[in-house]
Amino acid sequence: MTRRAARAPLQRAFGTMADDPPAHEFVHLSPAIIGVGILVAFHVAALFFWLASVLVSNRHVARERMRTKLH
Repeated sequence: MTRRAARAPLQRAFGTMADDPPAHEFVHLSPAIIGVGILVAFHVAALFFWLASVLVSNRHVARERMRTKLH
C-alpha cells in the first residue's frame, strides 16, 4: 500500500486543508471585532467610574445630612 493510499481514510474522516476556508475571508472581520471590543471595554469602564462617582456623591450627601441633623 502506498503512502497516499494509507492517508486516504484519514483524509476522508478529517478532511484536507482544501476544506478549510481561505484565511483572507477572516481579515475584514478582525478589525470590526477589535473595534467592538474596544467600544465595549470603554463603556464598561465609563459605567464603573460613573457608579463610583454616584456612590461617593451619595456618601458625601449622607454625611452632610447627618451633620446638619446633629447641629
